[in-house]
Amino acid sequence: VKENDLKQEEVKNEEEKKETETTVKENDLKQEEVKNEEEKKETQEINENNQVETETVKNQNNDNKEEVKEEEKEDKETTDTKWYVVQAHSGFEDKAVENIKEAAKKKSLSHFFEEFEIPTREVVEIKRGKKINTEKKFFPGYMLVKMNMNNETWQLVKKSNKVSGFVGNDHRPVPLSDMEAMKMLKRGDDSIEYITPAIIYEVGEQVKVCDGPFASFNGLVEEVDEEKGKLKISVSIFGRSTPVELEYTEVEKI
Repeated sequence: VKENDLKQEEVKNEEEKKETETTVKENDLKQEEVKNEEEKKETQEINENNQVETETVKNQNNDNKEEVKEEEKEDKETTDTKWYVVQAHSGFEDKAVENIKEAAKKKSLSHFFEEFEIPTREVVEIKRGKKINTEKKFFPGYMLVKMNMNNETWQLVKKSNKVSGFVGNDHRPVPLSDMEAMKMLKRGDDSIEYITPAIIYEVGEQVKVCDGPFASFNGLVEEVDEEKGKLKISVSIFGRSTPVELEYTEVEKI
């Protein structure tokens, strides 16, 4: 009986041992499966992230290419500019330029306009015996615009406030040649123009010197040079009559 009990005990232990081993193996397999599944998910996530990054880079490259193309297009449009003569309301040339710039900015067309010029020259006006430096428009009511001509810019300029329109063909404005533009722009760099005063001096007239070393002396007009704006007068200095050449700005009527 004892031997049988021992044998049964051994068999029972052996079976329990086998069951334990089987359970351990099953647990190991489950853990391995879980581990493999986690690794698979991680790999999948990494691949998805890489794909997203690749797609993002691709999109960025495409965007950059589009930007470059757009910039090249704008550069080409901007460089293809010519001078045009635009008629403005006389006395409102500066306001007309301002209106065109504002309209171009609102419509994102500023890059089509390169330069605006209102031809002027420096003049010296003589008022009340004094020189006054001013700028004078030598094409009143007109201005030069260097721009890229297309339907949008054409209509924008025509419809701007204080603008009458382009000079030239009604169907399509004709640009100035380079030589014509240079001539018109160069006129502003010419020598200073002198505007003779409305005051007329006559030989034998008494005048008073108001400027220079002979200021406050009276004199008698002997010669008048209206073209140069100069007078030759005789001034009494220490009882002696002395001829002096003065500009209109240095004398005044008594």
